[in-house]
Amino acid sequence: MSLTSGCLICDDSVLDHPYGKEIGLAKWQYSGTHHDVVFGIGLTTLLWTGGKELDEHIPIDFRIYAKDEDGNTKLDHFRDMLKTARTRGFNPELVLMDGFYASLNCLKLIREYDW
Repeated sequence: MSLTSGCLICDDSVLDHPYGKEIGLAKWQYSGTHHDVVFGIGLTTLLWTGGKELDEHIPIDFRIYAKDEDGNTKLDHFRDMLKTARTRGFNPELVLMDGFYASLNCLKLIREYDW
């Protein structure tokens, strides 16, 4: 697997747990799947998809969104995952993400890494 001929892809999802009110990291949050607010765990994932094998998606990092626990926003997690990917030797041709992640700080970091 080449770490330079591929893309990093960031996306978030909610692992809904409608009957798990006692799950520590679960909270009420918007789910794009349900187009509604659901009770669940927020998960931000960073995937690698390599060059010619675009059907191959390898999760390389993830963060659980629990701002009340660690104080980090989804944008904080995204930047941390990009920094970790760089230290692991990833040098993508593109970074793909929802428009939500296109904050100035995130875009500056991607530009700083020349990605």
